[in-house]
Amino acid sequence: MEELKDRVRRLPHEPGVYLFKDARERIIYIGKAKDLRNRVSSYMREPAPGPGAEKLGMLRADMRGLDTILTRNEVEALILEATLIKKHKPRYNVMLKDDKSYPYIKLTKEDYPRIDLTRRVLDDGARYFGPYSSAYGVRGTLNFLRKTFPLRRCNHMKKSPCMYHHMGQCLGPCGGEVDKEQYDANVRAVAQFLSGKHNELMNDLRAAMKDAATGTRFEQAAIMRDRLHAMEKLFDQKQEAVWGHAVDLDVIGIAAVPGMACAEVLFVRNGALTGHDPFLLRPGAAVAEEDILARFVEQYYAHREDVPPQVLLSRAPDDPALMAAFLAGRRGGAVAVKQPQRGRKRKLADMADTNAAEHLREHVQRDMANRDQARDLAQALEQKLGATFPLRRIAGFDISTIQGTSTVGSAVAFLNGMPDKDGYRKFIIKSGGRDDFSSMREMAARFLRNVRAGKWPRPDLIIVDGGKGQLSAVQQGIVDAEYFDEPLYVIGFAKQAFVSHVMGREDALYYEKDEPALHMVRRVINEAHRFAISFHRKKRTEAMLGE
Repeated sequence: MEELKDRVRRLPHEPGVYLFKDARERIIYIGKAKDLRNRVSSYMREPAPGPGAEKLGMLRADMRGLDTILTRNEVEALILEATLIKKHKPRYNVMLKDDKSYPYIKLTKEDYPRIDLTRRVLDDGARYFGPYSSAYGVRGTLNFLRKTFPLRRCNHMKKSPCMYHHMGQCLGPCGGEVDKEQYDANVRAVAQFLSGKHNELMNDLRAAMKDAATGTRFEQAAIMRDRLHAMEKLFDQKQEAVWGHAVDLDVIGIAAVPGMACAEVLFVRNGALTGHDPFLLRPGAAVAEEDILARFVEQYYAHREDVPPQVLLSRAPDDPALMAAFLAGRRGGAVAVKQPQRGRKRKLADMADTNAAEHLREHVQRDMANRDQARDLAQALEQKLGATFPLRRIAGFDISTIQGTSTVGSAVAFLNGMPDKDGYRKFIIKSGGRDDFSSMREMAARFLRNVRAGKWPRPDLIIVDGGKGQLSAVQQGIVDAEYFDEPLYVIGFAKQAFVSHVMGREDALYYEKDEPALHMVRRVINEAHRFAISFHRKKRTEAMLGE
């Protein structure tokens, strides 16, 4: 802490972003500041008693290093903060729960663009719309757009139209079936729809239909008519009028319990309530609901194109002017950020809070039920094994390779029967991956050396994907790592035979088909296999591309 204080005293009185690191050089917290020295200095003092003091104390206890990035102004600092948080996912920051899994709709940057569902936002020139809370809802939107405003479906342009063209779900640019101007009109319509400019799009369709009819292009007029009817039908089903005149705004509410929060976004377009999205959040070091809400707004709009001229919040942000400037940069025009106090806007804010609380309650109940079930499965395996101590932490090992190339290993972690993503580890096999046994031996040794050194948590049980050969390889890895002081169970699971071989025992464990202990073993092995396959696929792709 004294070294940190000395570093802070030398910081400039300039705007920027600060990044705290732990003893392993991992980024654990990212923040922005109008004045870096003044802001970071506040972390050097013991926190005053009150809300947030405990988590701030935990952050102070973990802080070992500090990096800073200067920016020209506070808005730039806010934008950079949101980008870095999304990239590094620090444990003490407010984060969208499972942020990488939220779906976006991607409109590619190509001569003939296409739309698709993606869960990764890349710097590739494409336009990304989202995030959305439901992949099911995104697929419904994609189906509507593909039928109403057909764009090409194939990843690579073919030499002749495919079945999608014959089904009426692609205009067939690969076969020269559509001119560029007509195709670009569909691209603009899709972008308008995804940007929330539904009224503008419907007016354009009416104008195009009238123009085509006037010019006796009746087939084209019929297409515009059908698209307009599809739009009208869609919004007749979904819209609920809340204003007597056209107004566009987002309303965001918040609800929080210890360790979890939920933000609810209500969408009002053209004076009608057109939809809503709930987002689960990990509060990090923030405790006050207004702080959680402000951090959510920054992350939510960081890549969103549909930013309305008004954003209503159920809790007042600490700096509404800064937030408004940030949102104006995203929208390309002025954005008013307000906490309504009365009238219909206040009722909408209360509605957002109520929906956030209900979604959070449902999630907490499901999470508790899942944890109870997972704990029961872990205890069933403990009893099956006849363990003399609780199996709180379970590790699962697997190897992935194709003919000895790009061999990798995975170690997943389960705590009280639930996946513990912070404990997942990837291994690039250095010995060349001659066979599964030597690869498993190397991975087990490297894993247990890190455990023995205190860098990684100690497992109570290791489950290996395989039979006696893989189990023997892990035993050899234990010898290589000189891991003899801590109690440890190791079992190899042969999937086809429903049997586990246990290190140090002659008799194997046989499972019944629906036995709870078998479900626990399968959970661990399936997750280890999934994690290994995904890592191997990534390394294989890098090798093919020469990266």
